Amino acid sequence: MRYKTIICFVLIFILLHVSGGFAQQTTKQDTVLELMHRIEILTEEIEKAKLGDGIRSGRQESGIEERLRALEHQVATLELEQTSPTALSGYMDFHYNKSSPGDAILDFHRFVLLFSHEFSESIRFYSELEIEHAFIKSGQGEVELEQAFIDFHIDPNLAIRVGIVLVPMGIQNERHEGPAYFGVERHQVETVLIPTTWFDPGVGIFGRIVPGLDYKLYLLGSLDGTKFKANGIRGARSKGFKTNIDNPAIAGRLTYSGFKDLTVGTSLYYGDVGHKIDIDASITIYDIDFAYRYRFLELRGIWTQTFVGNADGLTAAIDAKDGPIARRMEGFDLEVAVHLLPQTHEWDLALFARYEEADTQAKLHSGFLPVRRFDRNWITLGASFLPHPDVVIKVDYQIGHNEDPTVEEGNSFNIGLGWWF
Repeated sequence: MRYKTIICFVLIFILLHVSGGFAQQTTKQDTVLELMHRIEILTEEIEKAKLGDGIRSGRQESGIEERLRALEHQVATLELEQTSPTALSGYMDFHYNKSSPGDAILDFHRFVLLFSHEFSESIRFYSELEIEHAFIKSGQGEVELEQAFIDFHIDPNLAIRVGIVLVPMGIQNERHEGPAYFGVERHQVETVLIPTTWFDPGVGIFGRIVPGLDYKLYLLGSLDGTKFKANGIRGARSKGFKTNIDNPAIAGRLTYSGFKDLTVGTSLYYGDVGHKIDIDASITIYDIDFAYRYRFLELRGIWTQTFVGNADGLTAAIDAKDGPIARRMEGFDLEVAVHLLPQTHEWDLALFARYEEADTQAKLHSGFLPVRRFDRNWITLGASFLPHPDVVIKVDYQIGHNEDPTVEEGNSFNIGLGWWF
């Protein structure tokens, strides 16, 4: 009941501010109409100046030409101001993957279009539509609406967001475009444990507390505990499809960028996961992360833990086939990169190395034995070349290992081409 009260309060808060503060603001449409009218007037003046009175001598001719240049500059400036309130952008990933054992695969992994619209300076819409693996049939490939929300900006430090949003957890869940990270595939720890990419319908607030310290706080749909497995919670995401909201989850993030060359962040998620089978079960996820860049050196790392309340009851209720649901899952990664070209160069070339661990069987209730093949680690070595800041060519080799001597984790050689616009 308290969650429903909070939701009602947030909606009333939105309506009050929309009807009050936003009503007095000049809309973009009004501004565009005004600019078009001014352009018409200026154009008429230019035509009159071109006709003139037939005088083509000395000072009069010079004065007409100066007036023409001034008027044309004003017209060009006004036309530049009339940028469309609707924008299209996107990002794409094209991959070559050769696993050992396994066949070599070419995969147009992601084709993503992002649409945005600015209704006014305070009301903005944003969306992200993704096609994965280029083909949709019989459970192969995916079409996902990863984001679709409206922001209501109350003041520079407070905004309200409503719609399908990315859960503010970790580094890559909110920033996962190809040129934004090292390695062909997204990082294993954030894929297995966060789990990236994670989105849900919800409502929340975001903004800035003090200079350098940003916050996000959302009420979201819950994870589905019946989809938990011994190898993690990735399958429990609703992906916005008929998400249960009777007991909303809470997710929040703080990011501090006030240090020179260093950004640090922490995230927390809590929610009920037993709603489909009517048992008392919950999940808590937190992470601590950082990103550092100083001249040619770049460092990045994340530590995350997941706690499942009543994991043994959940294991019994869903009759888990691949092993018990752990009380605690945990992992980390640490990455170092060296940029070989100066930051002033138009190109970028970097070598990187990354170590990751993810254990989805870190701690179990008494009476259960861990499934050791789900205690895994990876070493990734590779390079990224950016001939343009928005285009990246990547190559890497990843070595996988797990704690079960009878199961091979496998290695992979990968080449990727990624771009955004």
